[in-house]
Amino acid sequence: MQCVAIDPYPGLNDIKNIFLDNLRTHNLQDRVELKASYSSITDNNFSLIHIDGEHSELAVTKDCNFAIANLSNRGLIVVDDIWHPRFPGIISAVMKIIHLNKLTPFLASRNKMYLCLPDDYQYFYNYSISLFHTNAIPFLSL
Repeated sequence: MQCVAIDPYPGLNDIKNIFLDNLRTHNLQDRVELKASYSSITDNNFSLIHIDGEHSELAVTKDCNFAIANLSNRGLIVVDDIWHPRFPGIISAVMKIIHLNKLTPFLASRNKMYLCLPDDYQYFYNYSISLFHTNAIPFLSL
């Protein structure tokens, strides 16, 4: 499985090097390809897209729209830092995307929100609940 990480790391070479060192430490350097922008991506059929980039509302909206356009059948989108008080643009962008019925949340944790296309909601919700039960993980279902 090949993974793509999109992050230009403008002026953040220390953080970029930590990311690359972590890949090497966990022997993942051959599985993750680092790209500086969306325009350099040729594959457009991702089963998992994890959004943890720039934290402005505009950037998160752009990331979400890219994710929606490039998500495979039954694909999953995970947004990091969703509740972070210093970055209200994240939750604002995601709530607008949800309001437009482009994505549907099926699970939220302390730091992340898990979203899918509206037609896949029941599948992911049921799958999550079964995993919680199977692994005896306490959860709150609304």
